[in-house]
Amino acid sequence: MQAAHIGTEHESSSLLLNLPLSRSGRDTLKSQANRRTYVSLWLNRSTKATIHEFFCDHGFRTSVLSTGLHITIYQSDLVLPSVENAFESLEITVDTAETRFMTMTIGGIVKRDHLNPSDHRIGIRLTRRNQAIDAIDRIRRHYVEIERKHFSQDRKPSTLQKSSFGSPVYVPHVTLLKPDNGATADLTTLGTAFRERFAELAFHQLRVQVDR
Repeated sequence: MQAAHIGTEHESSSLLLNLPLSRSGRDTLKSQANRRTYVSLWLNRSTKATIHEFFCDHGFRTSVLSTGLHITIYQSDLVLPSVENAFESLEITVDTAETRFMTMTIGGIVKRDHLNPSDHRIGIRLTRRNQAIDAIDRIRRHYVEIERKHFSQDRKPSTLQKSSFGSPVYVPHVTLLKPDNGATADLTTLGTAFRERFAELAFHQLRVQVDR
């Protein structure tokens, strides 16, 4: 099984080591509803197509299939200094043996009798044993350190496994199905079939979006 890696040394350096300066060169942290920094890792098109085919084969309607299949690596309601919009080609491989299906809601990691998966978004989370975790942590650490260095508000900064914005616990995941999807209460059978169909998931692009 191919180990996770981030392109070549040259490809990874532009986002992880040599971020371009902001337009003004003097950005300060601003927290407003319409301002944010969002870093995400995207599946390649062929993998997305085969995932959609898998769910159609298992009786799911095309209207409930998520289209933008990605892992959020970092997000905040802050404009981080020296971070600009960017697209980076890379290669990170997720081994599905270390993924688990989950309901995308509070408490969705652990099966709860009162939660009906069909009413919520459904996706897969990566366990900390996944071969892609080191690469994801490396990228996330870069932005977490910028946030920590320039943080100026009364809240704890994000860490590798905790987020200061949004969900307090950071768990790498991919949303696969929209609500009203018709899934059964027990996702175990679906998860097992998914892991049998896909040994690996290939992610090919890192996107950095800064809304000022």
